Amino acid sequence: DWFLTFVWPRDLCYVRYWQRNDDGGYVVLFQSREHPNC
Repeated sequence: DWFLTFVWPRDLCYVRYWQRNDDGGYVVLFQSREHPNC
């Protein structure tokens, strides 16, 4: 399962996706997004 989190740092808007692997490790992906508040 992928979990979606919106994050708004200073000058960037991006979406962070993360997934827990069967071995207990995590994969984290960041993707830029346009948003009216950025």
